Amino acid sequence: MSPVRIAVVAVAVVVLVFQLPIFDRWFSHMDEGHVLLFADLVAKGGDLYRDATLYPLPGAFYALAQAFKLFGASILVSRWIVMLEFTLFVVLVYLLMRRLGSPRTAAVAVFGMLVYRIWAFPHWQVYSYSTTALLLLLAAMCCQLRWFDARRTSWLLACGLFFGLAVYCKQDYGAAALLVMTTLFWVEGRGRASSQPGSVAKPVAVFVGAGGAVGALVGLYFAWQGVLPDLIQQTILNHVRGIGSFEYTTYPSLFPLFAQDPALRSQSGLFAFFPGIVTTVDLETLRQDFLFRETFVYDVALKLFYWGSYVFAAYALVRVFRSRAQLTEADKSRAWLAEAMLAGFTAAFVLLLTVNRPQDFLHVAVLVWPMICLSLLYASNLLRARPVLTACLCVLLAIPTISLLGYTARAYLRIHSENNTSVPVDRAGIFARPSEARLLGDVVRFMRENSGPDETVAVMPYFPIVHFLADRVGPDRSAYIVWPFPEFPDRDQRIIASLEEKGTRIAVYNFTQFSTFPTMDVFSPDLFAYLVDHFEIERVFSYDKSGYRLAGLRRSDVTERPSRLVDAAWPEATLWIGSDEAPPLAIAPSERARFVERAAWPFRRTLALRPSTGARRTVLRLPLPQPKQGDVLETAIGLHPDMWFALPGFVTRFEVAVVAPGAEGDRESLFVRTLDPHRDTLDRGWFDVEIPLSAWAGREPWLELSVSVDDEAGESLRVGGFAEPRIRSRTGSRNEVLGRRPGAVAD
Repeated sequence: MSPVRIAVVAVAVVVLVFQLPIFDRWFSHMDEGHVLLFADLVAKGGDLYRDATLYPLPGAFYALAQAFKLFGASILVSRWIVMLEFTLFVVLVYLLMRRLGSPRTAAVAVFGMLVYRIWAFPHWQVYSYSTTALLLLLAAMCCQLRWFDARRTSWLLACGLFFGLAVYCKQDYGAAALLVMTTLFWVEGRGRASSQPGSVAKPVAVFVGAGGAVGALVGLYFAWQGVLPDLIQQTILNHVRGIGSFEYTTYPSLFPLFAQDPALRSQSGLFAFFPGIVTTVDLETLRQDFLFRETFVYDVALKLFYWGSYVFAAYALVRVFRSRAQLTEADKSRAWLAEAMLAGFTAAFVLLLTVNRPQDFLHVAVLVWPMICLSLLYASNLLRARPVLTACLCVLLAIPTISLLGYTARAYLRIHSENNTSVPVDRAGIFARPSEARLLGDVVRFMRENSGPDETVAVMPYFPIVHFLADRVGPDRSAYIVWPFPEFPDRDQRIIASLEEKGTRIAVYNFTQFSTFPTMDVFSPDLFAYLVDHFEIERVFSYDKSGYRLAGLRRSDVTERPSRLVDAAWPEATLWIGSDEAPPLAIAPSERARFVERAAWPFRRTLALRPSTGARRTVLRLPLPQPKQGDVLETAIGLHPDMWFALPGFVTRFEVAVVAPGAEGDRESLFVRTLDPHRDTLDRGWFDVEIPLSAWAGREPWLELSVSVDDEAGESLRVGGFAEPRIRSRTGSRNEVLGRRPGAVAD
């Protein structure tokens, strides 16, 4: 076996061994989940765009579907595939770097790719159309370079084929590659024209033709299935419209550079601009870190990372342009073409990230691998040309480099150690954090126990991994991922119609929505209102002080939404700040909206009161219609899920009282409870309250709802939630029923 082949085998073994301790750890509820779900749908005979809406082109999904057919559908199967993909990727990088420098430089590049693997997280950790496309593009790049060497048509055809498959996985990466690779054909052809005259058009035609053949076959297949118009609309038209009309994340402003930037320290900024590996394994450590709290070190580093790529790309292009004479030198042309290719892809990726959205760490980090390769090349050249200067730079960069590598090792170990619990679902095969493994198991059990294999289950707005694990289908092709940018103008109405038509009884709602996007009640108000009026929370899945928050919903039989009792009582409602130490302080009509509102909370129509602190309480009094013997008042208390993780934590006190009619009517406190959902996960959700009203039969009492909180952080309309009250007859002796529960008889 040749030394090169031995080296390739050694690289493959090293990369595989490196990944083994972590490849089956952690999960991505969204990016990983929707790929698994849609691949499983295809494996069962479905077709994307018709049976599920999707923005990217479908190549990676259909490839994974074939693996599912062969080995069974599970997260573990996809993880083995991505581990092998990354191994091939690093092997190709190694071979590419051998063209550019010494075997030692190529070996260092392998190490650099292992570091890149951690910092690109969750890319290369989970199966993704992005990384699959990058692997195919790198294969196409290597084939193009081999064609430059040997001029064999087979290499050209392979180059076009890999390029076409890459486009089939991710269209925007393909556009960037087309620009670079066709330009390189032209540059190489012009550069060698004097010694090897010939047309540049022929190799370009073969390359584009081979890639176009892939596109033609894909188009014919989807045309045969009758969904080609849907494919074009969803992958091209919707993509362009979404970028142009939706406010996706953009790079943080470069200036002021030497100052703390609030945009980087907000909740959305942390998850958008900081490395995903840091926010996954060290979020709280980051928030408490001295450099984060007291300095602008991280701000400068991140801004240089995002904006410095423009300078790097410009330098790379200028360098290859100035050294273009090497193309005509037989002993230097191979290396120059490889460097030109890497420089071209660096510039193309920077351009792509400039015109595309979103602009965040997740989408940038996965594309920095050409910069890493070029950086190592430049460092190697500098070491040979100026060893003293290189030594000085090494001393200068020693501390940040050691810190970077040290944290890389820490993150690697934490991925393994934190995700130490097997997910108890047959379609998983991976390990997660204990609370998250329990959550996945409980949600999947809820879905399976409350629905049949052929029944639809809604998971909204997005948490597709539980759809995949539970092996259930959604009610509508647009309901798997309800995105802030609707793929159809009437998308929400279509989903509502499908929920009704298919009689969907069970749903799962994800409160842990992306902080960079608006929440579902904002971007899909009609669909959210439908869920509020037709479903109720049966179980909450939330086991940490932070982390995922989901709820299992069951279709409700209550038809009175909103409450007729509140409709009638609202004009006579009174509101004040009460205290045992001072007279009541009436809330002026102009201030009323700051203290009370009728709102649609998940998943009750709600009277939302803003609590008062200290010895004070916010009080809302509503007139009740004359109750009869056996009547029961129904309401519920709870905090909005957005406040479950609010910092600092606070305790909220709820009270329900009934006041007898008359100026001096006796007040009887009938229900008191405190909730502290930040510290006690059992306090997350709605808690039903039932109050018998027989003692006030024949009279017209008042209902008094009050709420207080022990910290100013809880003075919010999203803290004091009372489900809009209703009156029903427990004995069933009345035909007139104001609101009903499952099993009650409506009039």
